[in-house]
Amino acid sequence: MRPANTSDVIAVRPCSPSTFAMYFLMPRLKRFETRYPNVAVWISTRMTGQTPDVSSNDLLITRGNAGRVGAHSKGTTALFEENLTPVCSMELLKKRPVRKPADILKHPLITSATRPGHWEPWLQEAGIRDYLFEGGHRFDHMFVAMHAVREGFGSIVAPREFFPGQAQWKLRCPLPGLAVRGETYFANPGGSTTC
Repeated sequence: MRPANTSDVIAVRPCSPSTFAMYFLMPRLKRFETRYPNVAVWISTRMTGQTPDVSSNDLLITRGNAGRVGAHSKGTTALFEENLTPVCSMELLKKRPVRKPADILKHPLITSATRPGHWEPWLQEAGIRDYLFEGGHRFDHMFVAMHAVREGFGSIVAPREFFPGQAQWKLRCPLPGLAVRGETYFANPGGSTTC
């Protein structure tokens, strides 16, 4: 961390995948700022596959192998492992409730190119075999797919940790206890860390 200006405010610059920033960091930002009023958080994001800018950030959030950051992974801390479960809009759940795993098949199943293959292991875990994917929507990035879910276009398998049940998000995990393991998120020190 380093001072943002001559006042007592310190800026911390985390860089994370876009979906992580939108659905994990930002919803917690106001609470953090209330607790630490002298810290300004300057979030930068990157797309899947984009190399993190190690030198310009204090903290790098990565998903998957911690070694992807290279030599700067010294001091890496595991944050959490994803628990992948269906996420639906509250509006869609009112029209087509999900009380048991098979009910999710009444929704169009949404996927993203950056997270392919999430539905198959979840359906297997739920005891739904030989499901043929037809229809639904596929988007290039998870955060775009999540926006489509919020708009009621269908349901997606996503990290339960991103959706702790805040009503203003208008999203819900109807079967939170039925999840499959995903990747682990890591916090890595960046190249500009001075503390």
